[in-house]
Amino acid sequence: MRILMKSKIVVVSVIVVTLVIGMTASYAKDIEITFMRDTRTEKIDDRSIERYEKDYPNVKVKVIPTPIEGYWDKVWIMIAAGEPVDISYWAPPGGDWLNTIRKGFALDITQYINRDKDFYDKWYPITVEAQKFEDKYWSVPIITSPYLTWYNKEVFDKAGVVYPTNEWTWDDFLDTAKNLSMDTDNDGKIDVFGCFSSTWYGWRDWVKNNGGYVLDPKDYTKCVLDSEPAIEGLEFAYDLMWKYNVSPAEVAGFTGGVSPYTLFNSTGKFGMLVAGNWLYEGQEGSPYSFGVVLPPIGKAGRMIRTTAAGYIIASITKYPDQAYKLAQYLSGEEAQLDGMKTRGIATAMPHLNTDYGKNVAVDNFRENFLKAMGMESFLAVPGYPVEAERALNTAFDLMWLGKKTVSETIEPLVPEMNRILEEFWRGYQ
Repeated sequence: MRILMKSKIVVVSVIVVTLVIGMTASYAKDIEITFMRDTRTEKIDDRSIERYEKDYPNVKVKVIPTPIEGYWDKVWIMIAAGEPVDISYWAPPGGDWLNTIRKGFALDITQYINRDKDFYDKWYPITVEAQKFEDKYWSVPIITSPYLTWYNKEVFDKAGVVYPTNEWTWDDFLDTAKNLSMDTDNDGKIDVFGCFSSTWYGWRDWVKNNGGYVLDPKDYTKCVLDSEPAIEGLEFAYDLMWKYNVSPAEVAGFTGGVSPYTLFNSTGKFGMLVAGNWLYEGQEGSPYSFGVVLPPIGKAGRMIRTTAAGYIIASITKYPDQAYKLAQYLSGEEAQLDGMKTRGIATAMPHLNTDYGKNVAVDNFRENFLKAMGMESFLAVPGYPVEAERALNTAFDLMWLGKKTVSETIEPLVPEMNRILEEFWRGYQ
């Protein structure tokens, strides 16, 4: 991500005199590296740490297992207490990730990434570039996951609707959703919806592929959701719920607090849903069969929404070389293959995906996810401060509930976003 304006980033820099180069090394004394682990990857991380400690016997890794719910709150609490962990997990370029840079917590690791360029050239470019801000790298890449359209084959078959193909358009998507939506008990209410249109990040697909942006790509102090392409994209998402009734509107009421992904896998309440390859993890034992297709083509073409993850190294770590090397073990080839084997997630390196998805019983799973990994993408997590995201979500909640139209929502929201953005970036100017 890059902000094209005059700016200076105030960071705490650590000058590294000696870089760790081989796979094994010894140090004059025993040292300890702290790592706040996401409990979802416990077994994979444990195996990576075991390999690291075997190669670096003088380094001990202190693991702080933490559930993803509240993970970043805990990181900030430890920073505030003056006891930051050496390595922590983040989702660039989100507001919390940006704050680590803005507040001087993140170590600039550009020299490491540049030194290991031959290694990172093997990765999908977006996985590495997602860790970049103002021409510097701030986190060690882990993985990216593209979001594609999943469909329930039984719902399609029951409605007599043909499965979608990679050549479909927005019009095709809408027609398909209409034909899938059914009132099965004749009570005047839709029981099976053609799709589930996510009101969290899913609306970004419609904005982006219609040629719109949330922020001006040349000046991230300006919100441009009031542009015609962005308005049209939002209105399409809004109309899926409130005009065409092909997606549930009051999400919480419809799902009863249950994840829509769980409902999709187990109940047949939605014909289509957008998700990453991780959705397959929850399909074991499902009575349904599924397929995967690329998202529909919009006016501006088709870009794939994807999420990214990276390990930030604390700027005040006593052992930057060792912490960086540990982050590489946690995200390197062996860890990537371990994740693919145990979680069914594609690796961030094309040459490692030879066997990816071969045994997954989902139509076009392997073909389309690997294809999407190499396509032009945009990051799902917003590249703006937490305060801006909070303002946007608060305004959008009323819109998705049908309390306000798109225009009524955007008109006051854009100046409020601009105020927050200008205040946030003022520290860099």
